Amino acid sequence: MEYVMWSILLLSGFFMLLVGADFFVDGAGRIAHRLGVSDLVIGLTVMALGSSAPEAFVSIGAALAGETDIAVGNVLGTNILNICLILGLCGVINRMSVPALTVHFEIPFLILITGFLAWLGYSKGYLERRDGVILCLLMVAYFIYLLKTARTGKKELQSAQTFENDAAGNRKKPALWLLVGLFLLLAGTRLTIEAVCALATAFVIGERTVALTVVAFGTSFPTLITCVSAARRHKTDMVVGNIVGTNIFNILFVLGISSLIDYIPYSGSYYVDGLAAFVISVMLWLCVLRRKELGRLSGVILLLCMIVYYVFLLWRHQVAG
Repeated sequence: MEYVMWSILLLSGFFMLLVGADFFVDGAGRIAHRLGVSDLVIGLTVMALGSSAPEAFVSIGAALAGETDIAVGNVLGTNILNICLILGLCGVINRMSVPALTVHFEIPFLILITGFLAWLGYSKGYLERRDGVILCLLMVAYFIYLLKTARTGKKELQSAQTFENDAAGNRKKPALWLLVGLFLLLAGTRLTIEAVCALATAFVIGERTVALTVVAFGTSFPTLITCVSAARRHKTDMVVGNIVGTNIFNILFVLGISSLIDYIPYSGSYYVDGLAAFVISVMLWLCVLRRKELGRLSGVILLLCMIVYYVFLLWRHQVAG
């Protein structure tokens, strides 16, 4: 029954991560607004923090704890799920338009950095601080691009949070909510990592497989609910762009910071996963390139890609076992 206890603790860790991310982002946004930071900058940073906070804390926490397999597996697994499961389901539910900038710049940029990550892993077998610096510099460049395109009106910002009317809000003490959110994120991170390690030992499946599947799904779940809800209500203009931006942030910021903290081994078992993330990104681009929309057929194709990938994971585990 030990695995039942660790499964409950893992779910508790996910819950703390999700609630903590909401509190942390809300508190940070309100503090930034009170300090005079522009709504544009707040919107950009809130989108990144809100969508990637669970992945960031789990991966960076794993690097700090020396469980570096979780860091790489979480990012690769999350990025694959974001495209195949979330965009696949949303495409099946409702046809989604894709902005020209997303088609011509952001998705190709995602393909480029995903391929770069796979090449680093294959050629070196690890990520080091020098690689982390490169990834973080690319993140800064991408943020500058977002800032410029948003200022020129070429890219709309979609943020679930508004911070202009603190008096009307329920959270009148943003510093307190920031601290509560930070505490929940840190506690959730610790619980998640410990539970993953324990479950990997109990089921003899390895931390890499758990990170690629269970952890990736757990940290992607809120994004899945939000995007599916938007697709059902025909509010789909920014869904693809936000998922692509989240995947870019996961690679550049999450793995960039993680590799600055500690040496990140990129074992041979991740070669196929890195290649899968690259191929799936290319397939997304091909699906939206011609008509600048993601329709039902494309959604079905992406969902089938996810099924094939997870069947391969199961087969690989059985062979290794």
